[in-house]
Amino acid sequence: LLITFINTFLGCCRGLKDDSRRTINVCEPITQTAVDELIADILQLYKQINVENFIPAEKFVFICHKAIDALVDGEALEFVHDPNGVAIVGDIHGSFPDLIEALATAGWPTDRTLVFLGDYVDRGRDSVAVVLLLLLLKIRYPKRIYLLRGNHETIEVNLEYGLPAMLDEMYGDLGPFMFYTLNSVFDWLPVAAILSDQLYCCHGGISQCVYNRSNLRRLPRPTSWLHQKTDLSDVLLFTDTLWADPAEAEQREPFVPSDRGISYFFNREALVDQLRKLGCRALIRAHCPYDKGLTQSLDGFCYTVHSSKDHSRESYEAAILLLDFDPQTNLLGAQAVYHRAGECDVQLLVEKMLKRFEISRDDEFMSKPLEGGCKQCELWHHGMSKRKILWDRCLSHEHLYEIIREFGEANDVARYYIERVKRSTDISTAAATEFPYFIREMNEEIMTIKNKENELRRLEAESRQIAKYDFEVHLPEDEEDWPKLVVRDYEIT
Repeated sequence: LLITFINTFLGCCRGLKDDSRRTINVCEPITQTAVDELIADILQLYKQINVENFIPAEKFVFICHKAIDALVDGEALEFVHDPNGVAIVGDIHGSFPDLIEALATAGWPTDRTLVFLGDYVDRGRDSVAVVLLLLLLKIRYPKRIYLLRGNHETIEVNLEYGLPAMLDEMYGDLGPFMFYTLNSVFDWLPVAAILSDQLYCCHGGISQCVYNRSNLRRLPRPTSWLHQKTDLSDVLLFTDTLWADPAEAEQREPFVPSDRGISYFFNREALVDQLRKLGCRALIRAHCPYDKGLTQSLDGFCYTVHSSKDHSRESYEAAILLLDFDPQTNLLGAQAVYHRAGECDVQLLVEKMLKRFEISRDDEFMSKPLEGGCKQCELWHHGMSKRKILWDRCLSHEHLYEIIREFGEANDVARYYIERVKRSTDISTAAATEFPYFIREMNEEIMTIKNKENELRRLEAESRQIAKYDFEVHLPEDEEDWPKLVVRDYEIT
């Protein structure tokens, strides 16, 4: 199934290890001042055609490697609380003006915590500048900015949207190495966050797999099917968290195969059930532009945020969410701030941000010094598995069909389901429809789904201790009595 994908990518990876090992030196030690200067450089010089003019290959690799060092300290599920407020930013898709607009509205990371919902690259011409600035901010303020993973932060997607060609244009023969290096950062990004013990954030949506805090926390990183701790249930949960969508039309079944060819549409019943397991009152996600930058759905239990232009429209009102914590009720309130996507005065906003950055430089120092050596460089020089680089991170409907077909050759349960699937004119969609029933009936040993009860109990106990605040939000049994998230609109023209 993956032969076409692998053959396409092999040209990008050919000679990856040998050529790059001779060209890229081990990351040099760098100071906080140097990180600050790189942030200022990207803010001032993003319009240059070639980012390599001010971010040479060595610094590109350094930024990626030090970003991994910052991400290693986190988890697949992050817990975030800030009494000063949180800003939520949806898809940016390589639009530097929209990123600057979002940062100017939300404030610098020293003002409030920033949570980005994924899809930093592809579609826009500034993908490299966008992602490098965000990674530098993560290095500089590791506990003040959280970068969740979107479906475009998977190698099988950004390969198809031109990221390799963009990096080739900027870095020449080193382009393939830059492409791998950037995707190695993406494999460390968290997939979800819970804000103030009550709002669940991710890029896509929920899953039919057991969806609770412990299962999300234990998702292995770096992400790969070939990770020794990864099993099928992990990949399914990971796929849905990045790809699922709320149903736009009336949907009787909790989950229906998505017309994207991967993951599912979920209805109100499914969402409320999973929110109850997560102990959260609403889902805030990205992944879709819809008609406006903020869209409420599923009776107010789901909000979709889109923070950049919709390339199918001439003009678009993008949005970010500003959340404020009420210490009297321990609840988060929200307001949506809109802007005309891609139409801001970038130079004016950049000047304001540079002044704000200069003022705040001494307000918050990096929590720990950057290490002189580089673990990622050591891994690279030791040799990297090309197979791990190439492997798809998510399971499409085609993948589900192949899994059923593979086991159907030796297992009666799988043979029954493959016959059912083959009766359909749309085999992939039929496989996605049958797969939840198929996996429930399959023997766990055959499906290599390991027993993790003890680990999950340990993680559940840790989850109760991990919050860095002295309160819990308890939801009533009936969702009709839940404190709904109410979002007020404030439009900026």
